Amino acid sequence: MSGVIPTGLILLGDAVETASANEGVMAISPKMVILTWVAFFMVVWILHRTTWKPILNALELRENRIRRALDEAAKAEKTAADMQSQNAILLEKTRDESRKIVEAARQLAADNARMIEERAHAQARSLVEETRRELETAMVKAREGLRRETADLVLVLAEQVIGENMNSSRNRELIAKQLETREP
Repeated sequence: MSGVIPTGLILLGDAVETASANEGVMAISPKMVILTWVAFFMVVWILHRTTWKPILNALELRENRIRRALDEAAKAEKTAADMQSQNAILLEKTRDESRKIVEAARQLAADNARMIEERAHAQARSLVEETRRELETAMVKAREGLRRETADLVLVLAEQVIGENMNSSRNRELIAKQLETREP
């Protein structure tokens, strides 16, 4: 390869000298065109042998890295989309569960309120009944107390009217008998 370059350059140099001696630098000669093309192909061949393959390898490596990066980005995007859809599903499930929990809590609160209301009504009825019994007992006691007081008062008045002291146990029996017959 090193022998080809000097030979080509010598030929090129000879052609340039011949062309410049005959017609001038800007003149186009077929020999000069051929030598230019030969020099061009030699440079292309040398570049192809020395630098073209490494450049292509570097470009191919870069292309492969870019392709892998794009594939990884696509995978990451797909994974992110999958995760986002899974998160949306989980969020909806969580919302449904929270709605169910809230509804259960409302139902429990309504049931508790109903039970408390029923207990309060039962306690109120119980208190009313107990108060009624106490009132009836108090009324019975008050009537008996009034009977005794009335009997005692009648005895005192009768004693004063009659003027003699009667047997108080006997008088009480008579008065109780009379009151029982008149009671409604």
